[in-house]
Amino acid sequence: MLAIEVEFLTGRYVAAQHDDRDAAEWPPHPARLFSALVAEWGAAPEPAEAEATLLRELEKLGPPLLVAEEAQHRGTVTHYVPVNDTSLVGSKLWSRWEKAEQAHATLAEPGATARVRAKASRDLAKAKDVTSLITGTPTGQTAELLPEHRPKQARTFPSVTLTPGPDGRCTVTFQWPDAHLAGAERLALDGLLSRVTRLGHTSSLVTCRALAIDGTEPSYRPAARMLATHRLRTVSEGQFEALVGEHHRHRGSSPRSLPSTITPYTIERLGAQKPPSAATSGTWVTYEAAPRLSGRALANLTGAVRAAIESSVSAEDSAAVHEVLVVGLPNVGHPYATGDLLGVAALIPRDSSRADRDAALRGIGRGLGDVAAVPVGATCVEVTRRTAPDLATLTRERWSGPATTWFTATPLVVAGHPARRLSNAGFNAWTAGWIAESCHRAGLPTPVDVAVSLDPLLAGARPVRAYPRVAHEGRVRRLVHARIAFPSPVLGPVLVGGGRHAGFGLLFPGKDDRA
Repeated sequence: MLAIEVEFLTGRYVAAQHDDRDAAEWPPHPARLFSALVAEWGAAPEPAEAEATLLRELEKLGPPLLVAEEAQHRGTVTHYVPVNDTSLVGSKLWSRWEKAEQAHATLAEPGATARVRAKASRDLAKAKDVTSLITGTPTGQTAELLPEHRPKQARTFPSVTLTPGPDGRCTVTFQWPDAHLAGAERLALDGLLSRVTRLGHTSSLVTCRALAIDGTEPSYRPAARMLATHRLRTVSEGQFEALVGEHHRHRGSSPRSLPSTITPYTIERLGAQKPPSAATSGTWVTYEAAPRLSGRALANLTGAVRAAIESSVSAEDSAAVHEVLVVGLPNVGHPYATGDLLGVAALIPRDSSRADRDAALRGIGRGLGDVAAVPVGATCVEVTRRTAPDLATLTRERWSGPATTWFTATPLVVAGHPARRLSNAGFNAWTAGWIAESCHRAGLPTPVDVAVSLDPLLAGARPVRAYPRVAHEGRVRRLVHARIAFPSPVLGPVLVGGGRHAGFGLLFPGKDDRA
């Protein structure tokens, strides 16, 4: 294994996203670390060929795994700072530097005549005489060189505050499990890492070191595009030469864009001990719906999306796609919730084999792609793939908890019936017992308390009477809302009861006791 540990000495990471200069980047992108290594190589008085060879080898390793704790994003404030180069000196200074470069190149040509070489020597001497830039300049203009008189420019410094680890240090580790470096390569890497003092902005002070073994479980790993929660800039073969070429173009002055490869990543929860989870807590693929529909259209929306997926699969993939749950995502759980369906999620069960999971992802990709139009009654609904949703309702985290108390966001289908006729109180007690058994069958702990109601128990959820009748196994079944309390925190997403393939029985984690 090869692992590079980056310790943030101030506990802060200051770097802007490449596509949003006002938003902080987290986690640090692998391409940014590689660029820092290349910059230190190029800053040496005589760049070492051994280090250049190492960098060409590193770019072939592929996207790394990342170990990074969660970070708190700080509010972004606009600052007005003096520019580094004033119009009085800045452009003229760079012009002198370019003339000096041309003079050096002329003097290095073996076929240059004495007259040409003499002129190049005069040009070089003149270019080096930078004092002439301000000699004789009126005092009022020379004052512009002082910071208090320079023009100011709006700047933002988006940053995150890192969470210290058990040892009190704030670190991020990049892992390549299958990579191994020879002795000379390791020495070259250690030399480069020892010279890296910042990552991102100059205020992001770091110290770096290489680790031969790192047993920490990664929190970010490369993933299929359909599963991506993040899109990080990584490196590929040719990155070193591309960076050197870019530097020759911008000379450290002109606007530049970091050459890189965009790689989809997925985030995994840190920690060895995870709460129990339902069989439905598998792969989650989110689509936003427009226009938004009322909760009454739940079965029609999920049915139309399922039909679009199943219509595109081959015979050998049909069994795997049949196990996919299509879940409507209602706007619930806050004081201003409306209960409208903001989107859908295709959920592949946790226990699916890798082959079945891949087959299901192929079906979802072919049936829906990035954008698809599905008929829902007389309405044509456009569903759009969202890898990093702006709406909280469409994020997996919104429905994952962990929590001990869960509420139905959509009513669950009671796919059973008592052996004899019961009073309303008796039927509610029987229903609570049936729900507890349904949770046990779903791989969850047996609940310690279950409350049922025909009215919603969660803000924004729609009452049972707002939904059409649901038939299950040839019989019309009863719909109920429920509050389910488990003896310990449970990790979602959780669906219980009948009709789960149509999105019924989706539970929302209680806010007061989320772990």
